[in-house]
Parts: sequence; structure tokens; C-alpha cells
Amino acid sequence: MLLRQLMLWLCRSPQELRRILRVTRQYQCLAAEQRSCHVLSDKRILRSVRLSLLWAVISLQLDRPLSVAFGIIGVGGLLCQNLLYPVLQFVTGGRT
Repeated sequence: MLLRQLMLWLCRSPQELRRILRVTRQYQCLAAEQRSCHVLSDKRILRSVRLSLLWAVISLQLDRPLSVAFGIIGVGGLLCQNLLYPVLQFVTGGRT
């Protein structure tokens, strides 16, 4: 669900979405040995920062499904730590 929302957010046109989905289907059809040496040849994806980022997240999700989930949890934890630490310092008067 998160990847679907990310795809809809980063793709600005239906053509870009179709292009990403086509490349994703081609990547899924490859064997595990072929995925490691796969080189993306679609120049429109390679030239666009948005689509390159989306392709990197999708390919990582296809290769290691838990990496993206753990990354999101880790980023959330870092944000909470950086936001809650000053509050804790203020409440305790700096005695932590």
C-alpha cells in the first residue's frame, strides 16, 4: 500500500506509471541470478530523479522485502528520537 502511494505520488503522468510498471514486471520475470547483474536501460527513468528514486525503492522491495519496512521504521525512530529528546531535556531540567 505504501509503495502504491509512493508510485502515485512520484509519477506525474499515467505514461510514467505505465513505464515503471512495465519495467517492474520485466524485473520480476528475471531469475535471481539475472537480477544481480540487471542494468536498467530505460533512459527516461534514468534521466528523471523522481523515477530513478522510485525504481530504486521498488527494486529493493523486490529483492529484499523487509529492508524497506525496516528502513521506514528506522527513519520514524530517528525522527521521534530527535523530536522527543529536547522535550525530555526540558521536562527533566537537563538531568537525563
